[in-house]
Amino acid sequence: MDERIPAYIITALDYQYNRLNELDMLIDGIEKQLISIVRQS
Repeated sequence: MDERIPAYIITALDYQYNRLNELDMLIDGIEKQLISIVRQS
């Protein structure tokens, strides 16, 4: 019995993984901006 994961699921998971990495980088940038603002206060 062949129990391979369908290509469309792998593609969807890959897209979601990449999107999460993008969001993580955006959040990191926001955190750095907030730290900078707090330090200036």
